[in-house]
Amino acid sequence: MSKQDDFRENRTGETEATLRGAGRSGACGGGGHSSRREFLKTAMVSGMGVGMLTAAPQVVAGKAVAEGKAKNLILMVADGMNLGTLSLANHYKKRNTGTGTTWMSLYEWPGVRRSLVETWSANSLVTDSAAAGSAWGIGERVNNGSINVTPDGRRPVPAWVLAKQAGKLTGLVTTTRMSHATPASFATNVDHRDEEDRIAEQYRERGMDVLLGGGSEHFAAEKRKDGKDLWELYGKDGYTVLRDRSALRAWSGSGRVLGIFGEDHLPYALDLEHDPELRRQVPSLEEMTEAALEKLKGGRDGFVLMVEGGRVDHAGHANDAAGILREQLAFDEAVAAGRRFVEKNPDTLLIVTTDHGTGGAMLNGVGPAYLGTNDAFGMVDTARHSFEYMFPRLVAKEANLEEVLEASLGFVPGKDFVDSLAERVKRVRSGEMSARKLAGYLAEPVGKRTGIHFTSQNHTADLVELVAVGPGSETIPPALENWQLHEVYMRALGIG
Repeated sequence: MSKQDDFRENRTGETEATLRGAGRSGACGGGGHSSRREFLKTAMVSGMGVGMLTAAPQVVAGKAVAEGKAKNLILMVADGMNLGTLSLANHYKKRNTGTGTTWMSLYEWPGVRRSLVETWSANSLVTDSAAAGSAWGIGERVNNGSINVTPDGRRPVPAWVLAKQAGKLTGLVTTTRMSHATPASFATNVDHRDEEDRIAEQYRERGMDVLLGGGSEHFAAEKRKDGKDLWELYGKDGYTVLRDRSALRAWSGSGRVLGIFGEDHLPYALDLEHDPELRRQVPSLEEMTEAALEKLKGGRDGFVLMVEGGRVDHAGHANDAAGILREQLAFDEAVAAGRRFVEKNPDTLLIVTTDHGTGGAMLNGVGPAYLGTNDAFGMVDTARHSFEYMFPRLVAKEANLEEVLEASLGFVPGKDFVDSLAERVKRVRSGEMSARKLAGYLAEPVGKRTGIHFTSQNHTADLVELVAVGPGSETIPPALENWQLHEVYMRALGIG
């Protein structure tokens, strides 16, 4: 797969100005050592209060769930999901199947905890994924761009490494590059998220048990700057190396595994759905989640697993309405796999959340008295491919723009739009315009047609949703700062 990084947040995240900050708490405060101690005291009192107010523990699939101690943790992250995106997926599924998303069904579980989460980093109200993931990884806020390196230069041991030291199996599953910011935040320490070659090495050095995602470029000798063959090194360390969907399905589940299913990020769910060759090669997020759980459930002392629907964020950056909807629905299928596991294993703490919003996706009212909204929203189904899939076909020499638009969007906007698009395509070919700007232009007629609009192509400062069930969830308050979640799940696991 070719890279289309301009459609997404670039590898450096935000501007260099936002990467500079001072002090342990940073410009936005929170996440220092004293803050953590205070939160733990509050959480303990909160947990006691919940115990006094509820006469019985949580019940999952008819089984009583003890409060406090969890054997396993499943943390599921829809990267870049704002409330509008969560709503889009629920509206779509409810209209088409009669039932809402699995995420929404979790709110109906006895004893479920729900929280609104503040997502600041140490030096910005708007976080990037590296800082957001680090808040979970080490329980402190860091500057945008950093992975588990504090503003004063400390490198605390990440959560998954501590879990490994405590005897638990560890897993990371993502639709992004395996070395991308969010998975890296649970197991590595690097000064900057761009150090993906180093991140890929640290997973092996720190003995992560299950690694499933994309990004072969950071494992292959011919692509790495240092020429190291990580395929060989992982193999020597006893890892089973998987390179396509059929290999994952045939994997016995024994030993540690490195499954890398594409050179860059994995394809969008929308493209997997409509391209049989991609579907043959690349597993879905649900399939990877199920494979990881099948392996990890054998851990005598339990496991920790992070599952990321990372391309929700990328579709938000691209303002791709059909892309972000399908990514959220694919993530929800993975959540269903997590729910099925918890129903059979009630000693598991399940947390489903996001690290920040991206793009501000929202279904808006259409027509007089908004009565055109339903029909407009239904038009999202005409799309057969993501903007990313469409882009190289648009800019190809001698491309027929109308044919490309019809094949991907399922419709052709008016002649004026196509003529203007042709001029922009020329500018992209010459390097005068970025692919990301072109994506923003493509979003305009899609928004008019479907009612789905975006506020920007950037991350946002939304408060975000979190839902949790299982032992330890009773300490989660209704409002939470992102770094505090680390303390919740580490305490539930009895680690640190």
